[in-house]
Amino acid sequence: MDLLKFHPLSKVVQITKTDKVRMWTFSIHLKEIAKAFYEHRNLLFAGNIRHALSGSGANKVRKGINDTLLKHSEEFVFSHNGITIVAQGIKKQKKGITLYEPSIVNGAQTVTFIGQRWLHKIDKKNAAVLVKLIEVLPGVAFETLETDVAIRSNTQNKVPLSDLIVNEPRLVDLQKHLLRKQIYLERKKGEKPPFPPSYRITKERLVQLFACLEKELGPTAPKRLQELFKNQNHNAVDMIRSYVDENKINEVVALIWLDNILQKVINGFAQSARKRRGKLAYFAIYTATVHSLRKANEWNKLATLLSSAENYSNEVYIEKLTRLIKKAVFFMLTYSKKAKRNEPAFYKNKEQTNEAVKKVTKKIMRIARNIM
Repeated sequence: MDLLKFHPLSKVVQITKTDKVRMWTFSIHLKEIAKAFYEHRNLLFAGNIRHALSGSGANKVRKGINDTLLKHSEEFVFSHNGITIVAQGIKKQKKGITLYEPSIVNGAQTVTFIGQRWLHKIDKKNAAVLVKLIEVLPGVAFETLETDVAIRSNTQNKVPLSDLIVNEPRLVDLQKHLLRKQIYLERKKGEKPPFPPSYRITKERLVQLFACLEKELGPTAPKRLQELFKNQNHNAVDMIRSYVDENKINEVVALIWLDNILQKVINGFAQSARKRRGKLAYFAIYTATVHSLRKANEWNKLATLLSSAENYSNEVYIEKLTRLIKKAVFFMLTYSKKAKRNEPAFYKNKEQTNEAVKKVTKKIMRIARNIM
C-alpha cells in the first residue's frame, strides 16, 4: 500500500530519534481506523508477521473492545494499548498527515474488528486510539526493520517461532509455486487466499509433513512442532529450502494431496474412539503411506500426475489411495494396540514408532504397487 492519510485528534509529536528511525505519537478517531480497513483490508498488515487471529483468545479481546465502545467509548484511548505503524515517510499537512508505504505491525486484531463491526456505528462515539508511528529513515533496510518491529511489538501475545519465518525468501517462493497449482499456502496467520483454491495448508502443517519424512526426524517430530523451527540441524527453513531449490514442487503437491485424503478418512470414522486413535497415529500412518508409494516406485508417478490441478478430483485415483490409506490405518492401529496400551506415549517414542512404520509400510506395499 502506497499511502495512508489520517486526521489526528492530537498533535503529532516526535518522541525519539536514532540513526535508523524517528518515532512519532498521536491519537486518531476510531472512524479513521474503520475506514482504512474497509478500503485496504489486509494490505494494511503487509509487514506484520500475522493478520488478525481467531479462537477463544481473539474472541476475548474483541468482546473487551466491544464492551468498552458500547459502555464507555470515551475511555477507549485509555484502555487500549494502541496500534503501531511502520512507514517509510511522513508528511505533515494543515488538515492531516500522509504516511508513505505504511504497514500496521501491531494492532491487527483491533483494526480488523473495528473495520468489520463498527464502521457504520462509530460516528457518534467519542472513541480514539493511540498511534505509535515508526518512520524508517532513508538508506535503512526497510523490510528488515519492519519485520523486527513487528516481532517485538507482538510480545503481549506469545509469538510462535513458526511466525518468525514469514519473510523467508524460499517460503515466499513456495507460496507462489503452489498458487500456480491451485494450492494456497498460508504464510501468515489469518492471511486470505487471492482466489478459492483447491486445497489450502498452513506453513506449520506443511513443515510437519516434511519432518515426518526426514530420516533423522521421523513421525514423532511433528508432535513437537515449534522445535522444528529452532532445530539447528534439521529446521523448518532448511526443509523448505530443499524442496524449492531441488525443484520438488510436484512432490509438495502430492504430500498436500495425501494429507487431505488421510484427514478425510480419519474424520470420517463414526466411532469417536477410533477417530481419536487415528489422530494420535496420524503422522505414523502418513509416513508409512508415503514410504510404501516410494518403495513401490509409484511416488514419482503420483507427483507427475498431480502436476496438473485437473487431476486433483480424479475419483479413480482418490478411491485407490483411500483404500491404501485405510489399510495403513488398520495395520497401524492394530500394531500400536498390541504393542502398548498407552498409545499417546507409543506415538511419541521414536524407536517404537519407526518400527511400526517399517512394518506397516511392508504390509501395504502390495496395495501400493501399480496404484497409479
